Amino acid sequence: MTSKSDYLENKQTDAFWRGQPYTPPATHYFGLLTTTKGPRANSATYAVNDTISLTGNDGKTHLYKCTTAGTSAAAQASLYPGAANEVITDGTAGFTEQQLAIDAGTAQVEPTGSNYVRVGVVASLANFAGTQAATSTTVSSGSSGTTSNNAAITFPAPGATPWGYVWAI
Repeated sequence: MTSKSDYLENKQTDAFWRGQPYTPPATHYFGLLTTTKGPRANSATYAVNDTISLTGNDGKTHLYKCTTAGTSAAAQASLYPGAANEVITDGTAGFTEQQLAIDAGTAQVEPTGSNYVRVGVVASLANFAGTQAATSTTVSSGSSGTTSNNAAITFPAPGATPWGYVWAI
């Protein structure tokens, strides 16, 4: 997992310049993302509200929701820039990128099957790498502004009700 957010920068600005208290979270929680149809497929039939994952032109995986029923093209063209809320016509199907719905909490993106829970990882130098290198366990000294987990984040096995197509954390 790699993470980059303005949250901490905003908290640091408020603490340093505006005298606001800041207490970092002791535990970070990770969840899985799911789609109803898995990754985008060539020449596949999609119904309104089906969701797919795909890698956009920006190299990142995005969630798209079918907003016009139809069949996807025989091959994925470079028509998925990955812009928030963009509407794409792919073959005869139409898809809308879902970042705004995810941010608003209105997109159903987490599994709903049995045994699913978010997994907590304690904030520590051992559990998360410094900004200078993956797997580092010393205080951050790099300039990337990103971190990654130093060990696998393990989720429980799905129960009797499957979780669907899991595609990201």
